[in-house]
Amino acid sequence: MAERVNNTIKNELLKDMDFFSIKEVREAVKGAVTFYNNERPHMSLDGMTPAEVTLCKGEIRKMWCSYREKALKNLMI
Repeated sequence: MAERVNNTIKNELLKDMDFFSIKEVREAVKGAVTFYNNERPHMSLDGMTPAEVTLCKGEIRKMWCSYREKALKNLMI
């Protein structure tokens, strides 16, 4: 999951930006993470933002599968 977030931030939100100080990088990353969590809808979360999903109760309809969870289920059988 972290790799997916990092990829989106790096290749979508910060792509082609030039930075001249660590402070600029930190500010840009902070803004990108805030946008990613609060404004950018995710197809894998049924069109909701991560912030919206945290407010949901019960099972969340995911549009993706966790290969880790799938492997763990197969081990328990």
